[in-house]
Amino acid sequence: MTWLDTLTQMRKSSGLNLDELSEKSGVPKGTLSKITAGITKAPTFETMKNIVHAMGYTLKDLDDGIGFSDVLSQKEREHIKKYRALDERGKEIVDAILDLEYKHTIEAQKEISRQQMAGGNTVSYFYIPEYREPASAGTGQPIGMVYPESIMLIKEPPDGTSFITHVRGDSMEPDFEDGDMIFVHAQNEIRAGQIGVFFMDGEEFIKELGEGELISHNTKYEPISLDENIRCQGLVLGICDESYLEE
Repeated sequence: MTWLDTLTQMRKSSGLNLDELSEKSGVPKGTLSKITAGITKAPTFETMKNIVHAMGYTLKDLDDGIGFSDVLSQKEREHIKKYRALDERGKEIVDAILDLEYKHTIEAQKEISRQQMAGGNTVSYFYIPEYREPASAGTGQPIGMVYPESIMLIKEPPDGTSFITHVRGDSMEPDFEDGDMIFVHAQNEIRAGQIGVFFMDGEEFIKELGEGELISHNTKYEPISLDENIRCQGLVLGICDESYLEE
């Protein structure tokens, strides 16, 4: 049984519809819809905790269906531990190598897909690194797990895609909603008016770059003034919607 099967059984037993579950859990209905439909493949730990608690269950109950302890292999846990022990210079070097190797892998997979299509095989898959820790569209999302996993897409992502990350919060609505998956091109600078992922004080944000500030599209959020501690992580290329995901 998959984690989604377990979650579906929990919801049926609870008797809650999406509106009621959203109200009790504090998780936006749009986010719930994507999770329960299987569109969001890797919901955050905090989101899942809120959902199952609202239905009268615990994460241990859900763990029987998905096995959270098996999400990361021992080798991956060792990599994460070593990464967290590095200083900023070491992390930047590792990030650069990781991005380079993933770009090489992605390009190779695209070439294989192009050759398959040229040979009459219309089934094409694209594997993109996915960071499960979301980029906050709000007051900031602390960085936890930095090791990406791979997500399979059934159509080619936007040109230049380096990785996929998740949006948390409502500060970029209506353009980006809580739970959206976004395509990002890894780069250190973007132009004013473009939307990017930014790193500041151990937290990640998705914001529009303004003149000396980071801008939210939701007017209830104040701009964030730029300083030397804010670093651009990449340019947002668009939303990875359900059309990219296998049914």
